[in-house]
Amino acid sequence: MGAEAPSGPATVGGAELLLSGERGRRYVVVRSGERSFRVRVRREPVERLASRILASMRAQLGIEPARDEVLRALEALGLRGAERDDEGAAEGVTVSNAERRLAAALRRKGVPFRAQARIGRYVVDFLIPPDVVVEVEGLVHYLDQNVRHDLRRLRDLEAMGYVVYRIEARDVRRDPLGCAEMIKQVWLRRRGAS
Repeated sequence: MGAEAPSGPATVGGAELLLSGERGRRYVVVRSGERSFRVRVRREPVERLASRILASMRAQLGIEPARDEVLRALEALGLRGAERDDEGAAEGVTVSNAERRLAAALRRKGVPFRAQARIGRYVVDFLIPPDVVVEVEGLVHYLDQNVRHDLRRLRDLEAMGYVVYRIEARDVRRDPLGCAEMIKQVWLRRRGAS
Protein backbone atom coordinates (compact mmCIF):
# COMPACT_ATOMS: atom_id res chain seq x y z
CA MET A 1 0.00 0.00 0.00
CA GLY A 2 1.49 3.36 -0.99
CA ALA A 3 1.25 6.81 0.49
CA GLU A 4 -2.06 8.71 0.43
CA ALA A 5 -2.15 12.21 -0.98
CA PRO A 6 -2.18 14.76 1.84
CA SER A 7 -5.41 16.62 2.56
CA GLY A 8 -5.47 20.15 3.86
CA PRO A 9 -3.72 22.34 4.69
CA ALA A 10 -5.19 24.05 7.71
CA THR A 11 -3.16 26.88 9.25
CA VAL A 12 -2.48 27.12 12.99
CA GLY A 13 -0.09 29.59 14.64
CA GLY A 14 1.80 30.15 11.39
CA ALA A 15 2.19 26.40 10.75
CA GLU A 16 0.37 24.27 8.21
CA LEU A 17 -1.36 21.05 9.23
CA LEU A 18 -2.01 18.37 6.60
CA LEU A 19 -3.52 14.92 6.86
CA SER A 20 -1.41 12.24 5.19
CA GLY A 21 -1.37 8.46 5.08
CA GLU A 22 1.24 5.81 4.53
CA ARG A 23 0.96 2.01 4.69
CA GLY A 24 -2.49 2.12 6.26
CA ARG A 25 -1.53 4.68 8.93
CA ARG A 26 -2.66 8.28 9.07
CA TYR A 27 -0.54 11.22 10.19
CA VAL A 28 -0.99 14.93 10.79
CA VAL A 29 1.99 16.61 9.14
CA VAL A 30 2.95 19.95 10.68
CA ARG A 31 5.07 22.32 8.56
CA SER A 32 6.51 25.69 9.40
CA GLY A 33 9.04 27.12 6.97
CA GLU A 34 11.72 24.51 6.35
CA ARG A 35 10.83 22.48 9.47
CA SER A 36 8.23 19.74 9.58
CA PHE A 37 7.26 16.73 11.66
CA ARG A 38 4.39 14.30 11.74
CA VAL A 39 2.13 13.04 14.50
CA ARG A 40 0.44 9.67 14.09
CA VAL A 41 -3.35 9.68 14.24
CA ARG A 42 -4.29 7.00 16.76
CA ARG A 43 -7.60 5.68 18.01
CA GLU A 44 -8.02 8.40 20.64
CA PRO A 45 -10.26 11.38 21.32
CA VAL A 46 -9.42 14.27 19.01
CA GLU A 47 -8.70 16.35 22.13
CA ARG A 48 -5.83 14.01 23.03
CA LEU A 49 -4.47 14.21 19.47
CA ALA A 50 -4.63 18.02 19.75
CA SER A 51 -2.65 17.85 23.01
CA ARG A 52 0.04 15.72 21.38
CA ILE A 53 0.25 18.11 18.43
CA LEU A 54 0.46 21.13 20.76
CA ALA A 55 3.27 19.51 22.78
CA SER A 56 5.17 18.71 19.58
CA MET A 57 4.67 22.21 18.17
CA ARG A 58 6.00 23.68 21.40
CA ALA A 59 9.00 21.34 21.53
CA GLN A 60 9.94 21.24 17.85
CA LEU A 61 8.85 24.63 16.50
CA GLY A 62 8.81 26.80 19.62
CA ILE A 63 5.23 27.94 18.97
CA GLU A 64 2.15 27.42 21.09
CA PRO A 65 -1.15 28.15 19.37
CA ALA A 66 -4.45 28.06 21.24
CA ARG A 67 -5.87 24.58 21.77
CA ASP A 68 -9.16 25.63 20.12
CA GLU A 69 -7.23 26.64 16.98
CA VAL A 70 -5.71 23.17 16.74
CA LEU A 71 -9.09 21.50 17.33
CA ARG A 72 -10.67 23.63 14.56
CA ALA A 73 -7.80 22.75 12.21
CA LEU A 74 -8.21 19.04 12.96
CA GLU A 75 -11.94 19.31 12.28
CA ALA A 76 -11.17 21.05 8.97
CA LEU A 77 -8.97 18.04 8.11
CA GLY A 78 -11.92 15.72 8.82
CA LEU A 79 -10.83 14.61 12.32
CA ARG A 80 -13.72 15.13 14.70
CA GLY A 81 -14.62 14.14 18.25
CA ALA A 82 -14.95 10.54 19.31
CA GLU A 83 -17.95 8.73 17.84
CA ARG A 84 -19.19 5.19 18.39
CA ASP A 85 -18.17 2.38 16.08
CA ASP A 86 -20.06 -0.89 15.57
CA GLU A 87 -18.56 -2.48 18.67
CA GLY A 88 -19.67 0.30 21.00
CA ALA A 89 -16.14 1.62 21.54
CA ALA A 90 -15.49 5.24 20.73
CA GLU A 91 -14.16 5.79 17.22
CA GLY A 92 -10.76 7.42 17.14
CA VAL A 93 -9.81 6.25 20.65
CA THR A 94 -6.41 4.85 21.57
CA VAL A 95 -6.35 1.42 23.14
CA SER A 96 -2.93 0.85 24.69
CA ASN A 97 -1.23 -2.51 25.18
CA ALA A 98 -1.79 -2.14 28.95
CA GLU A 99 -5.53 -1.56 28.35
CA ARG A 100 -5.75 -4.66 26.15
CA ARG A 101 -3.98 -6.74 28.79
CA LEU A 102 -6.24 -5.41 31.53
CA ALA A 103 -9.34 -6.14 29.43
CA ALA A 104 -8.22 -9.75 28.94
CA ALA A 105 -7.51 -10.11 32.67
CA LEU A 106 -10.91 -8.63 33.62
CA ARG A 107 -12.61 -11.13 31.31
CA ARG A 108 -10.70 -13.99 32.98
CA LYS A 109 -11.83 -12.72 36.40
CA GLY A 110 -15.45 -12.51 35.23
CA VAL A 111 -15.77 -8.74 35.70
CA PRO A 112 -18.33 -7.16 33.36
CA PHE A 113 -17.08 -3.98 31.68
CA ARG A 114 -17.37 -1.68 28.70
CA ALA A 115 -14.05 -0.60 27.24
CA GLN A 116 -13.70 2.95 25.88
CA ALA A 117 -17.16 3.84 27.19
CA ARG A 118 -18.64 7.28 26.68
CA ILE A 119 -19.84 9.06 29.82
CA GLY A 120 -21.14 12.51 29.02
CA ARG A 121 -18.42 14.27 27.06
CA TYR A 122 -15.69 11.87 28.20
CA VAL A 123 -14.50 8.49 26.97
CA VAL A 124 -13.20 6.38 29.86
CA ASP A 125 -10.90 3.37 29.56
CA PHE A 126 -13.26 1.02 31.43
CA LEU A 127 -16.77 1.37 32.85
CA ILE A 128 -17.71 -1.39 35.28
CA PRO A 129 -21.45 -1.20 35.93
CA PRO A 130 -23.04 0.46 37.62
CA ASP A 131 -20.63 3.22 38.66
CA VAL A 132 -16.94 2.23 38.65
CA VAL A 133 -14.56 3.89 36.19
CA VAL A 134 -11.02 2.57 35.71
CA GLU A 135 -8.40 4.67 33.93
CA VAL A 136 -5.04 3.20 32.91
CA GLU A 137 -2.48 5.98 33.30
CA GLY A 138 0.57 6.18 31.07
CA LEU A 139 3.32 8.82 31.04
CA VAL A 140 1.25 11.21 28.88
CA HIS A 141 -1.04 11.84 31.86
CA TYR A 142 1.82 13.56 33.73
CA LEU A 143 2.32 16.37 31.21
CA ASP A 144 1.21 19.71 32.69
CA GLN A 145 -1.71 20.28 30.31
CA ASN A 146 -2.95 16.70 30.80
CA VAL A 147 -2.78 16.88 34.61
CA ARG A 148 -5.19 19.83 34.59
CA HIS A 149 -7.49 18.10 32.10
CA ASP A 150 -7.44 14.84 34.08
CA LEU A 151 -8.27 16.67 37.31
CA ARG A 152 -11.25 18.44 35.71
CA ARG A 153 -12.37 15.13 34.19
CA LEU A 154 -12.07 13.38 37.58
CA ARG A 155 -14.19 16.05 39.27
CA ASP A 156 -16.83 15.91 36.53
CA LEU A 157 -17.09 12.10 36.67
CA GLU A 158 -17.31 12.11 40.47
CA ALA A 159 -20.01 14.81 40.30
CA MET A 160 -21.98 12.43 38.03
CA GLY A 161 -21.78 9.75 40.75
CA TYR A 162 -18.92 7.62 39.41
CA VAL A 163 -16.05 6.26 41.50
CA VAL A 164 -12.80 6.64 39.55
CA TYR A 165 -9.77 4.38 40.03
CA ARG A 166 -6.51 5.22 38.30
CA ILE A 167 -4.03 2.42 37.69
CA GLU A 168 -0.48 2.87 36.42
CA ALA A 169 0.12 1.26 33.02
CA ARG A 170 3.40 -0.19 34.31
CA ASP A 171 1.50 -1.98 37.11
CA VAL A 172 -0.89 -3.48 34.55
CA ARG A 173 2.04 -4.61 32.40
CA ARG A 174 3.75 -6.22 35.44
CA ASP A 175 0.68 -7.97 36.88
CA PRO A 176 -2.52 -7.69 34.84
CA LEU A 177 -4.29 -10.44 36.82
CA GLY A 178 -3.39 -8.75 40.13
CA CYS A 179 -4.79 -5.44 38.88
CA ALA A 180 -7.93 -7.21 37.62
CA GLU A 181 -8.36 -8.91 40.99
CA MET A 182 -8.15 -5.55 42.79
CA ILE A 183 -10.75 -4.11 40.39
CA LYS A 184 -12.96 -7.18 40.92
CA GLN A 185 -12.88 -6.64 44.71
CA VAL A 186 -13.83 -2.97 44.24
CA TRP A 187 -16.65 -4.00 41.89
CA LEU A 188 -17.95 -6.61 44.34
CA ARG A 189 -17.90 -4.08 47.23
CA ARG A 190 -19.65 -1.42 45.12
CA ARG A 191 -22.22 -3.95 43.85
CA GLY A 192 -22.96 -5.00 47.41
CA ALA A 193 -23.35 -1.34 48.45
CA SER A 194 -26.01 -0.58 45.83
